[in-house]
Amino acid sequence: ISVELPPVGAISLVQGKVKELAPQVIGVDPRHGSVARPPTTAERVKVRLQFDRPMALEAADLALVDGRAGLFRCMSADCQEVVAEFGRQDLPDGIHVVEVLKEAQSASGLPLVAAFRSTFVAGMPSSSIIAAPSMHG
Repeated sequence: ISVELPPVGAISLVQGKVKELAPQVIGVDPRHGSVARPPTTAERVKVRLQFDRPMALEAADLALVDGRAGLFRCMSADCQEVVAEFGRQDLPDGIHVVEVLKEAQSASGLPLVAAFRSTFVAGMPSSSIIAAPSMHG
C-alpha cells in the first residue's frame, strides 16, 4: 500500500470515522532566530507564514507582528500563505515577534493545534541582542 500524505498528516487504518488533524504553521520567513538585513530605501522586508492547509480568510487577521494585527494579507484565495510587508521605518532594528493566535481556523473550521510564535532580528546582528537563537524556540 502506498499513501501520499500532506506535510504534516497521519493516517490510521482502523474502522470508524476519519478525524481531521488540527492545522498548524509549517513555515515562517524570516526563519526563527535569523537576522533580516535592513532594506534599502526602496526595498521592503516580507514576513511570510505558511499553513499546512487552506485557512479561513480571517487567519490573516489573527497573525501578528510585535502584537499588531491587520498587517498580513492572504496570498491566494485559499489563504494557505499570508504575508506582511515592512519598509525600513516600519521595522526598527531589534528583536521582532511573529505570532498566530490559536483561534485561527482552517477553511473547514478547525482551530490551530496551538498558538504559533517566532522571533527574528531586524538590522545588524549583535551577540548582545540574541546570543543563542536556539534558546528562544
